[in-house]
Amino acid sequence: MTLENQKYHEESLHVIESAYNDYANELYKYALVILTDSEDANDAIQQVFIEILRKKKYLSIQSYKQYLLVAVRNKCYDIIKKRNHLNKLKADYSSMQFLEVVEECKDYEDERILVERAIRKLPIKQREIIYWKIYENKTFKEIGEIVEMSVNTVTSRYRYAMDKLKEYLEKIKI
Repeated sequence: MTLENQKYHEESLHVIESAYNDYANELYKYALVILTDSEDANDAIQQVFIEILRKKKYLSIQSYKQYLLVAVRNKCYDIIKKRNHLNKLKADYSSMQFLEVVEECKDYEDERILVERAIRKLPIKQREIIYWKIYENKTFKEIGEIVEMSVNTVTSRYRYAMDKLKEYLEKIKI
């Protein structure tokens, strides 16, 4: 490796390291919303950064934050596709557990836990819209850019998610 190539390589690593330091927490929270598993969320982020390095994508990225959000989202969906059968089994089990936990939560009067469990029961695409809107306080336009959907689609998914949450929570009379 020539001195010039080595310097370029070091600068590239510095840019990627800075991007990781700047956005890793936000990327983790987002991946966790989609995947609901800490290890999988970390794996998704790690795979995105490895792919950036391996394919030398750092050469062409103009907006790291936007690029990383979209890349992590896509990687999360790849992970979901790979474990699709397992997710179906987990979803069935989770549904059974949800009703069992309702009584336990009522005993402790912890409505936050009930709401969080209701959110986790939403379809992934609705759950991620709820995350960006409620937890990250993003506008529908900003969410649309992140998840690569029209504002109308984002708005509809948000409305459907809120309707489902209301339905879930009314069933348990929260």
